[in-house]
Amino acid sequence: MVDTSHKMQLRTSSTTPYGRKVLLVAHELQLIDKIEITQPIRGDLMQGMAPENPLGKMPTLITADGMLLYDSIVICEYLNDLVKGKIFPNVGPAKYHALRLHALADGMLEAALLRRIDPETNQRPKSMQWLPPLPPQSADFLALQWNKIQRALKVAEQEINGFGKEITIGVLSLANALGYLDFRFPKDDWRKDCQALSAWYKEFSKRPSFPATAPK
Repeated sequence: MVDTSHKMQLRTSSTTPYGRKVLLVAHELQLIDKIEITQPIRGDLMQGMAPENPLGKMPTLITADGMLLYDSIVICEYLNDLVKGKIFPNVGPAKYHALRLHALADGMLEAALLRRIDPETNQRPKSMQWLPPLPPQSADFLALQWNKIQRALKVAEQEINGFGKEITIGVLSLANALGYLDFRFPKDDWRKDCQALSAWYKEFSKRPSFPATAPK
């Protein structure tokens, strides 16, 4: 049974892709009404945006009974267990297929975030850039991140027929990663060489959870 006497407290922001993953899961499990969103703490670089997490990272979740959880995949699995959901398949090949697809999608996000925070391409004012300037091979570093994304997209394109109809942590994470590419890198035409993936994403993004969690 879900504790309805107190709401869960989720610290995240509308533009954090890992936080959006949690929100997608919450919507799909019909738990979003049991969650209160709290905003990141800004202005203290050493503390980080989520002081309750020793790493200072979002998202974090305080459960209804006061347990603190962090890292998006941990929070997603907790929410799934809370209502005995099927977003995390229990056993067998389906379980590991979903987890592997999740790992692929999160790897795409990691590469995209590295591209995003590079000082030479970041749109933030110089005073707000928290990474030191990268060495002259920075262009190679950025190319490496884009190459990782392209390779991941190629794998997803090749495996799309095996996704099935079940809504798992794998397909939710993949859709989330593709949404982040659209949000932060709209000029990168990832769809050009991924026609099947593009068609899948177009259909998947019609689910109510997707526009409800769109970054702003």
